[in-house]
Amino acid sequence: MCARISLVLLIASALAGCASGPSSEAAHKLGTVKESFETFRGAIAKEDYDAAYDTLSRDTRDRYPSQLLVIAFKMTATGQRYQRLISDSALVTAIEKSDGKSAVAVLRAPDVEADLADPGRKHFEMKSFRLVKEDEKWLVQFTLQEFFGIPEDQFFDYSRVTRKRDFRQRR
Repeated sequence: MCARISLVLLIASALAGCASGPSSEAAHKLGTVKESFETFRGAIAKEDYDAAYDTLSRDTRDRYPSQLLVIAFKMTATGQRYQRLISDSALVTAIEKSDGKSAVAVLRAPDVEADLADPGRKHFEMKSFRLVKEDEKWLVQFTLQEFFGIPEDQFFDYSRVTRKRDFRQRR
């Protein structure tokens, strides 16, 4: 009986930890473009989509619910590829605009598909993403069109989305 109560308490405390708000640790690692990139990359690599969502700009969070981030990375071939690219990438450079309110982070990651096709040399893929400065924090900003290549007004057109992207079944 005591073992059962201990197990229930352990599960309840674990669930309470999952339900807590944004970690203060993540909030302190958004002071520079490099810190924001590292925080975002670490969250995506661990598939911690709540922490990744905390690194998004206010505009991006207002436009898209947190569940969309999970769907994007888990259920689409594009999202899975993008997750792998971000997880394996290094920050090449960050270019801040002169106004100090926006920046572009340029990433470089191994191109696994090209390496398989041409094993004689090492291939790399470049990707960039935008950041904006809000409340002295650099936050990631994106749109569905940038992520999926589908105009936003057509994104929720099921027939168009399924023609353009692979929604994988998970068991």
